[in-house]
Amino acid sequence: MKKSLLALAAMGAFVGAAHAQSSVSVYGIMDTGYSQEKNKTAAGAETTTTGVGLLRGLATSRLGFRGTEDLGGGLTAGFQMEGGVPVTSATTGFAFDRHQFLTLSSKSAGSLLLGRTDALVKTVFDAFDAGFSNNVTGAYDGMSTSATEFSTTANRQGQRDSVIRYTSPTMGGVNVLADLLQNNVTTVTAAGVTTADTQTASGYSIALRYAQGPIAAQIAHRNAKTKNAATASTAGSCVTGATVSAIAAGSDCATGSTRIAGTASVTAAENDAVNTSFGASYNFGPAMVMAQYFDQADVNKLTNTEVKERAYAFGVRVPVTKTATLFASYTKGDATSATLVTTDFSGMQFGAVYDFSKRTSAYGIYGGAKKQQTGSGEAVASGLAAGIRHTF
Repeated sequence: MKKSLLALAAMGAFVGAAHAQSSVSVYGIMDTGYSQEKNKTAAGAETTTTGVGLLRGLATSRLGFRGTEDLGGGLTAGFQMEGGVPVTSATTGFAFDRHQFLTLSSKSAGSLLLGRTDALVKTVFDAFDAGFSNNVTGAYDGMSTSATEFSTTANRQGQRDSVIRYTSPTMGGVNVLADLLQNNVTTVTAAGVTTADTQTASGYSIALRYAQGPIAAQIAHRNAKTKNAATASTAGSCVTGATVSAIAAGSDCATGSTRIAGTASVTAAENDAVNTSFGASYNFGPAMVMAQYFDQADVNKLTNTEVKERAYAFGVRVPVTKTATLFASYTKGDATSATLVTTDFSGMQFGAVYDFSKRTSAYGIYGGAKKQQTGSGEAVASGLAAGIRHTF
């Protein structure tokens, strides 16, 4: 009996020691309140959307899990899994669609991250946006869904990438980050014939960060290729309402029809997305000033055309008390389409954040944006959000 008790006590001590070396936590953000967005197209059509509930306001509501384990010898392993919480009652379900990665870190050699996370060009916006990278109209974050705001260039600054990322140790306030982006599929038959060769956002990105005293800065560059070969459709049937009709291989269903028991054709594509971002801030006590610059291009190698976009932004944060902060920002830029149509756009924001505690804040934000293509009228958008954000 005594031996059994001793064995049980030893096992309990071992489990306690193992638990002490690792930790897993649940975290998240809930952002809720009132929001309103107005959009007016160049043709004069207006749409107003208002809502009460979960917002894309100061922050995106999310839920996640993360953990670390001490491996000894200065090594630490970790993981993070995070998904956005649906923001409307019409949106159901939850998925880990934001961050999913593992890390291996060394105090002396740096860290390695494997999985899906924010592109380095996006981290510049998040770090140097005066409005705390909020989701209201008027800031250039590359993640807007409004048709009257900015452009809709593919592979924008808001990209999340599947990466192998190395982060160097910090020396003199400087560290380097480098990403390998790899998402390729190649199929070769037994006869040696390549039947499929696709790439999706494959390439590299690199960033340089500096933070020392009141000064912080970061520059990032991303080059990613997306390509696939054209494939013909396979035989099947087309369904239009209650009518089912056969279709031959190599043909497509008419608009409004759905293909069953077959595959649709795929158009060949080969695009290079090149993104560069730069941000800097200076905190001189009574206020923090920020500046950003973004440049991106999407080159279609099959049509020899290019979609380009660039923008710059300036902002300021003013802590009026220990718990209240005011902010304002201004953005201006231009975009050129593949057909050489130029669009000028601008945006602005101002708002306030009041911290009840380290975890709970109230906020009010207003923003506006304008967009005008050469030879057309001006499209405008405005948005406001007032709510409460709680982190846990």
